[in-house]
Amino acid sequence: MARRPHDATQNKQLRAARTFVVNEPERFLRDCGGQAVGYGPKLRKGVPTGDLAIRLFVRKGGKGKPEGRLVDDRLRLPDPESGDELEILTDVAESAPCVLHRGFDPFGVHDRVPGGVSIGSSATAGGTLGGWAWDLVNDQVVLLSNAHVLGQVREGETIDIRQPAAQKLGSSAEPRLLGRLLRADGLASELVRNVDCAIASVSDMERAHFSVPDMGAAVMRIGDAQCRERVRKFGVSTRLRTGRVAAAFWSGYIDEGVAPVGASPRKILFRDCIKVESGTGTWARAGDSGALVFASAGASLGAGRAVLGLHFAGELDTDSVGYACRIDHVCATLGITSLPHGAARLTVPAPHRNAASATMMELWRRIMVRGRAEPVRLLLSEHRATIGELVIRDAKVRALASHVLAPFVGLGQGLAEAASALIDANVIEGVAAFCDVLREKTHNAGITASCHAVVAWAKEREGRTLGEVLGLGLVVETLGPPSVQQFRTARAALRAYLEQDDQQILARHGAIGVRMGRGARIVLEFENEAPAVVPPISFAGYTFDVTTEVKRRPVKQR
Repeated sequence: MARRPHDATQNKQLRAARTFVVNEPERFLRDCGGQAVGYGPKLRKGVPTGDLAIRLFVRKGGKGKPEGRLVDDRLRLPDPESGDELEILTDVAESAPCVLHRGFDPFGVHDRVPGGVSIGSSATAGGTLGGWAWDLVNDQVVLLSNAHVLGQVREGETIDIRQPAAQKLGSSAEPRLLGRLLRADGLASELVRNVDCAIASVSDMERAHFSVPDMGAAVMRIGDAQCRERVRKFGVSTRLRTGRVAAAFWSGYIDEGVAPVGASPRKILFRDCIKVESGTGTWARAGDSGALVFASAGASLGAGRAVLGLHFAGELDTDSVGYACRIDHVCATLGITSLPHGAARLTVPAPHRNAASATMMELWRRIMVRGRAEPVRLLLSEHRATIGELVIRDAKVRALASHVLAPFVGLGQGLAEAASALIDANVIEGVAAFCDVLREKTHNAGITASCHAVVAWAKEREGRTLGEVLGLGLVVETLGPPSVQQFRTARAALRAYLEQDDQQILARHGAIGVRMGRGARIVLEFENEAPAVVPPISFAGYTFDVTTEVKRRPVKQR
């Protein structure tokens, strides 16, 4: 398509804008708190309007003024050729901080230590720091890796963890103390196990960088590996690598690799692990042990990629195959969880944290049902990494989050008590204050929009109980959250039930479709209008929540 020629006024505006951007950026950026300036089409809700604009870019999460409070709606600039004074619109947009593309050195000494770097102790050859997690025993941030990378805890012994594992050849930088070993599992004498994992405390929280190069924040989400799923990891030896899950539930013998002189390495039976292959490429080499295995697809950067496993072994004759402990086994063995889960626990007084955790998990499951509390779901799921880190690091954010949650779970209330709590003016005031500080701390357009929606949502529901808002009357209370195996068994039973009895279900409820939804729930599809509430469906000893959607009746394509 031929480009429409500029008229004389447009040509003058382009000359004036270019001259301004090239010759006068420093004063403009200083006055307006920006980090870059350019020119281009004026955008409204992401759509070009056709008008030329001077565009100011502010740092994401910086101390600039992202709302452009010091920027006039338009600037008066002279045309450098004719001298005519022209009015040109302005626009403000977010931009991530600009940095030089220096190479990331996993063996370097880092002031702020991310996952993916070299760590070790005096008792081991070292390996990779997987990432940062939350210790449920001591309620603190811990670093995560393999037991054969960090060592084995012995009574009365203190094991220091250093970064990097050893002094890099040709470097004058000495390894620095990072933390101390807390718990480990995988180096004991048992010849049957399903994990090789360890955690260590960090001596200075300011050194903990809750991220992994090319992966984003971690550990922010915990996932369940699926066969043929694409995955990725960042290890000390191979850096960023991608592969595919060859077996989501793998059991087999693995050589210990080191044995006394004259003896053969022990064969250890590892059960319920993940096998990853990269085809003809490289997946892992020695030194990558301890790296986290992430799902390739999924959430936005603000939510964090799901962690599926902890890499610990490979094959002797190839570097295209690797083995990882399932992350749910690692969490259960070491007593750890994701950072956002830990952040939520911090908002509750210490004596009530365990009781409150179960209630908060059930509330979270109910919030994740689309339509119940959609603005809240979007804020807490799309930005969980950012909010989780703020709650952990920032006392003001943590205090405001505690104020919001106090009426519902503050003293370890059970689900029934939480459901009866009222969304009153005090709660709404707390929600608004929490959202205000989130906007102030992040300067993130997505969080700002989500916060506005959450405050409006809360105001619309003033005077109602949390149970009414989230449909908690339909929750069937159990003795505790199901184990991963119980959850899988329940999903398998539900799948078989829907395959066998789908016609009876449709006829009973007048629905046009039925399917298994997120988690273990039944989704009924209706053509015109869906009922507000459908009671849970029970069979074979299980009770499943039912949600509804309105769909058009499918037709055959001609």
